[in-house]
Amino acid sequence: MPDAKERGVWFLATFLIIVISFISYSKFFSNTELQTQSGEITIGTSPPESMTPKHKTSVHDQRLNAQNDLENLLLNIKTLKPLNPQVWAVDRWKEIEQFLSEGEALYRTTRYHLAQKKYRQASIMVRDLASRVESVKLDNLREGDLAIKNWNSVKAERAFQIVLSIEPNNPDGLNGLKRSKVLEEVKILLS
Repeated sequence: MPDAKERGVWFLATFLIIVISFISYSKFFSNTELQTQSGEITIGTSPPESMTPKHKTSVHDQRLNAQNDLENLLLNIKTLKPLNPQVWAVDRWKEIEQFLSEGEALYRTTRYHLAQKKYRQASIMVRDLASRVESVKLDNLREGDLAIKNWNSVKAERAFQIVLSIEPNNPDGLNGLKRSKVLEEVKILLS
């Protein structure tokens, strides 16, 4: 269960999305006052020619699609986050955060279609990481065992810490970490 801080962050993110959606919706569709180049305010009763009803609907649909993609991305991130991908997939996780950040910036500037692309790219990457969790865990268990056999306590400890970041109570990871911590002492005793 997420702690209070994490719930607060998710609540704030959801709240900001709703506020941004409302603001962008009201700004986009309330075309009652237009400022001319001379700075005068004029009342406009019809949308600009470039804003046909079809275009409004298209933009509205793009905004909703971007919101749906963002929601799916955030749910996928919430599912993956407890497995600590920022520990075992550092670069990939930074890319995901970058796509999310870029998508939010594009969304705020009403470039919904481009924001949607960023959210989808990030979602693909999150799903890819989620599908690799088990193999990352098994690979690091093997790597840790091999490092112990080669008397490399630093490499072994790092590998077992990755396993435990994914699954904190993994018995093989816990035992391997204990063995890696006493490996230097054993090495000294055998010398």
